Amino acid sequence: MFILLISYIIICMFVLGIASYTIIKFDDFIDTINIPGMEEFIDLVKTPDNIFNMLYPSIKQEFATVTHDPQTESIMKTAKNTPEYKQIADEIPSIIADLRSLTDANPNKIDLIVSVLELLTGEFSDAEVFVEFIHKDEESKLPAYAHLTDAGADVFVNNDLVVAPGSFGIIVPTGMKMAIPVGWQLAVRPRSGLSHKTLIRVSNAPGTIDSDYRDEVGIIIDNFDDAPFVVKNGDRLAQLVLEKVYKAKYTEVPSVANIGNDRGGGYGSSGN
Repeated sequence: MFILLISYIIICMFVLGIASYTIIKFDDFIDTINIPGMEEFIDLVKTPDNIFNMLYPSIKQEFATVTHDPQTESIMKTAKNTPEYKQIADEIPSIIADLRSLTDANPNKIDLIVSVLELLTGEFSDAEVFVEFIHKDEESKLPAYAHLTDAGADVFVNNDLVVAPGSFGIIVPTGMKMAIPVGWQLAVRPRSGLSHKTLIRVSNAPGTIDSDYRDEVGIIIDNFDDAPFVVKNGDRLAQLVLEKVYKAKYTEVPSVANIGNDRGGGYGSSGN
């Protein structure tokens, strides 16, 4: 159902140019997209709120599933290459803002439409990370998300390297320097496939790249295998997860025993 739903919303945006006006009332917005082929979508969003809210958890689950469907990604890529999309792409954030500001609509229905618009744009980013390639060549690649909703962006190695058996703390250069916005950090995490299939481990996972770090980003790995591990230019060795940084205030007190709950015990106190 959602493959069709996503297609319908894309078509409606292109045909009607919803970016050309400010959305004031939810019902008016829905009425403007009441065109042939949109019946399934119209029926869904016009479902009585109490029924829609009851169905919404399963709707979101199905939506989350199809975001990883190759057909969905193909639709997104095709749509984004059209002149119509390029014409309205810059307006999508204002459309989303208009929808979120509506007070006369079911928040879950708004969330559904906004989710599809965000899926279309592929813009889930909360911050921009600037990347400098130290020695840029044809193999240089920016960190990239394999799927639209992935949390981690794959990091590509920019040279060949052999990691000897039993080697620890080996720094694999990425050939990139990064400028991360203040208030954010990049966490270097292992890729699950590499950890599952090999005895290569990211030493200090998750490693932290602070916003004021400007030197080359490296991935520190250990080889627990008895055989050499060959790293080739372009291999995906780790992933980067952008995380918000929260600052704690550390306050000295005479005792913490009466602050909050004290469950007692120590390491392993909850069992094996």
